[in-house]
Amino acid sequence: LDATIKDLVPGILPAKCLNGNGWVILSKEEGKWIDLQPEKPTELKQLIEIKLDSDGDHVANISQSRKQYEYLDWLKKFEETGGEVEYASYLEETRDQYIEEYSVLKNDIETLSASEKMSLDLSEYVDDLGNELVLNPYLMTFLEQNPFKTENRRYPVDLNYLSKKSSIITIDLTENMIPGKLPESTAFKLPEGGLSFSFRCNKLSDSKVQIITKFEVTRTVFSEEEYPILRAFYSEVINKLSESIQLVKQT
Repeated sequence: LDATIKDLVPGILPAKCLNGNGWVILSKEEGKWIDLQPEKPTELKQLIEIKLDSDGDHVANISQSRKQYEYLDWLKKFEETGGEVEYASYLEETRDQYIEEYSVLKNDIETLSASEKMSLDLSEYVDDLGNELVLNPYLMTFLEQNPFKTENRRYPVDLNYLSKKSSIITIDLTENMIPGKLPESTAFKLPEGGLSFSFRCNKLSDSKVQIITKFEVTRTVFSEEEYPILRAFYSEVINKLSESIQLVKQT
């Protein structure tokens, strides 16, 4: 138990304290080393449903669930802002998105889990080019910029904890649209393991497109020799999550 953060429960340490092993004092004479890494990875799951309207009223409904450190990071900001209305305003300011509705469905400190839903106006995410629409579907993306700015590093990288982040995006088209050029599906990982990313984009029908992304951290410490590859990996993920979708209007 760490008492410096009021929302922590027994068995969970602050992320900054996950530095390998810890010494457990069993008695005055006995103790043992234990791994401080939580048994289960931190999780973020997104379900995004995008509906495109022929009149230009494009909306997205987003459901998100968080566990462990994803939950604690969210809870800290949620409490700092003051509640649902204030947190929605914070998201609008930091994400540059217009949120029409926002609500918290679950906020469970005992299980370190939360779920939320929101509705977004997509007017800034769809470009109407006359005979086609160009859409950026990656709303509330988990990775907006590369956390590794410098070209070189002289000490190891510690990502603190294991994590899984996934997103399922479904795009429903109107009757006068069909999918045009879509991003290519891909998957890649670090040569020595520890990080992996997959991206699948499929045309389910003439009126529906689905994108599934998965980002997983299965190792937390990376040497300075691995840094260039680690930095390039994050850049490649960001590049993939910036590819637009082309939708062709039918006349």
